[in-house]
Amino acid sequence: MSTSSTTNTPSGRRADQALLKQHFSKRDGHYDMTAAAAFLMMAGYAYDPKESPTPGLRERADEILAGAARAGFAQSDVFTTLLAQVGISARTLRMAIDVTAAVGGDAAMFELIRVAPNAPNQ
Repeated sequence: MSTSSTTNTPSGRRADQALLKQHFSKRDGHYDMTAAAAFLMMAGYAYDPKESPTPGLRERADEILAGAARAGFAQSDVFTTLLAQVGISARTLRMAIDVTAAVGGDAAMFELIRVAPNAPNQ
């Protein structure tokens, strides 16, 4: 998956990098991610045409997006198209943040993607 900036100005690129750093922070040799970043990684993998995701992963991403749509998120098609064509970017991260808010916030999103700390499926 590629990472690209949504803005071609130096200040826009710095803002994009700051946003990405806020949601993907490296600590002790691994990355800590916010719920939005975790969803973005999952959805990015599910929609990347060069990948072969685990069966059911794309369907799970679609279920999460459908729930967000029911709560008012109206850009699912744009989000999935950008993921398939561009990959992970500051723009898709902003959209993943909106999806996370629409489904009820960080705890709800972690539960939906089943990566919450102490989740029964881990």
